[in-house]
Amino acid sequence: MTWVLLALGAAFLSSMEDAASKALLRVSNPWVVAWAPFLFAAPILLLLIPNAPHRPLDLPFFAATAAALPLEIIAIFLYIHAIHRSPLSLTIPFLSLTPVFTMPVSYFLIHEKPGWVGAAGVTLIAAGAYVLNIQARRTGWLGPFRAIAHEGGSRMMIIVAVIFALTSTLGKIAVLHSGPVFFGAVYSTLLAVTVGIVAARFSPGVWGAVRDNLRGFAILGALYGGMALCHYAAIRIAPVSYMIGLKRTSILFSVILGRIFFKEEAIRTRLLGASLMVGGAILITVS
Repeated sequence: MTWVLLALGAAFLSSMEDAASKALLRVSNPWVVAWAPFLFAAPILLLLIPNAPHRPLDLPFFAATAAALPLEIIAIFLYIHAIHRSPLSLTIPFLSLTPVFTMPVSYFLIHEKPGWVGAAGVTLIAAGAYVLNIQARRTGWLGPFRAIAHEGGSRMMIIVAVIFALTSTLGKIAVLHSGPVFFGAVYSTLLAVTVGIVAARFSPGVWGAVRDNLRGFAILGALYGGMALCHYAAIRIAPVSYMIGLKRTSILFSVILGRIFFKEEAIRTRLLGASLMVGGAILITVS
């Protein structure tokens, strides 16, 4: 069950990265915060390439990488704008929908068929997102869904979840045709270049902004680098929907960090929803 530990490690580092990003958004703009993790993590991952085993690169590797890259860029900017606009506890939880979207995507692209217990776990994770907005139920059963319509960050993150379902499956194809560490390093480097170009286009002076908060962005890059290593190592040996489902236990960590660092409200309700998602993760683990 090595992949379980790797997925949980990715979850914790991901939640720490989210908290650090939200903190940096107070002193920098979203474009720079979106770019910085890749800028600082790429050198760390590139140092691992000489000793990273990988298969000879072929057409499926290049095709999957090329298809995933533009989707990932869109998702990254939506993600950062979402946590900038809304609380962590009302945005990050909607990533729990990713494994729900991943199941049909991975079935059609790489013919993965999750078992019934695992599917039940993924469903429970998604249901937990409803509980996170349960206080809106006083306006009716559809209240939690109406609450989403009034929370811009939540809407953005649902779109991100759909995109991540696609990029995660494409990423697994690329990993299977190369290697987890190799792909993580190459992909992060490509993102560092392309996201940097987009950021510079929409926010002149990005280098100056990075220099002004060098220490914070370096920490952000280290968190992303560690998360990427855990993520791609786990996805190499586990079904996509299972691994992504377990990684979304980062929701629990994010809700807690949102309360600790940003004094976000309704912590008990949101922790209950997050706990349901953890229960779904347990089902996935034992299936």
